Amino acid sequence: MTDKYQFILHIHRPDFGQDLTLLVGATTVGREIGNTLVLQNPLISRHHARFDCSDMECTITDLGSANGTFVNGAKIPPQVPLAIEKNALIKIGPVEITLESVKREEVIEPAQEPVFEIQPLKQVDSSLQTKGLSPEPEIKDENKESEGSKSESPPPPNPPPPIITLPPPEREEKIPPPGLSIYSTRLLNYLPGIYQGDFMSRFLALFESILFPIEWNIDNFDLFLDPGTAPSEFLPWLMNWFEISFNATWSENQRRRLLKEANQIYSRRGTRWALSRVLEIYLGQPADIIENLDGLNPYTFKVKIPLPQKDVNQGLVEQLINANKPAYTAYSIEYSEQK
Repeated sequence: MTDKYQFILHIHRPDFGQDLTLLVGATTVGREIGNTLVLQNPLISRHHARFDCSDMECTITDLGSANGTFVNGAKIPPQVPLAIEKNALIKIGPVEITLESVKREEVIEPAQEPVFEIQPLKQVDSSLQTKGLSPEPEIKDENKESEGSKSESPPPPNPPPPIITLPPPEREEKIPPPGLSIYSTRLLNYLPGIYQGDFMSRFLALFESILFPIEWNIDNFDLFLDPGTAPSEFLPWLMNWFEISFNATWSENQRRRLLKEANQIYSRRGTRWALSRVLEIYLGQPADIIENLDGLNPYTFKVKIPLPQKDVNQGLVEQLINANKPAYTAYSIEYSEQK
């Protein structure tokens, strides 16, 4: 004989718990009144999911909810029934549900009540009437009357679906950034005293959170123009003043250092000092520039790099030399040998 089961939902959250016995058929879950199980929470859809149970198994179907239905941590596809395994963890919004299956006990058929047959009344003997004797009174069957009254009484109404009101999701309290507050610190002072209440203070704080950072940027714009204090995102704008373009090999410290000395380097562009200083900032070590060396062609100089060739971006070094050397000169590069 095949076993039959009774399925029970264990609904639990840290702040409450409840059990619900599922009937054979469909059991709907959602936020809207009219579902079998009403869970009032903004994270739960109006018609979220449905349990379909028989005597043998129970399935769950997501009804296209906004936040989805999860079984054992996996989101199930909408409108696709899924058989629920034993002790499976179901999550609907902030609510966690486990399904328990209990074997049904054998149903014992109630004993049938005896049926009383009412015999038709016998004809009363006329001789008894003449003697003044009355006929036997009719015996009423109380069991039959009680059965008739039971059959005529309307069935009891179905109990209303359980409504579980969930607390709203906890919101993380955010701390305002430095210089700002959830209450007005300046704008509220411009209003008459009758308007200086809690609501108006919070309302004006919204505008202060937008206007104050803009005022701070304007009041401290000189810090943006200093390569040492300017934000890293603002450095490309300063580079445009000197027609400098940095690639990814330049560190932020190298960029700031070159921008600080850019006015001196550009005023002496084309000289030996300017070229040596640019290479020193990029390489981290001074480069040796040799002029008027025997064996060199006229207007030719040699640049000795104190680093191995494999550790240097040759294309960028040549680009720096071409940008800072005299236009009519030629050059050669010599890298130090690897030790």
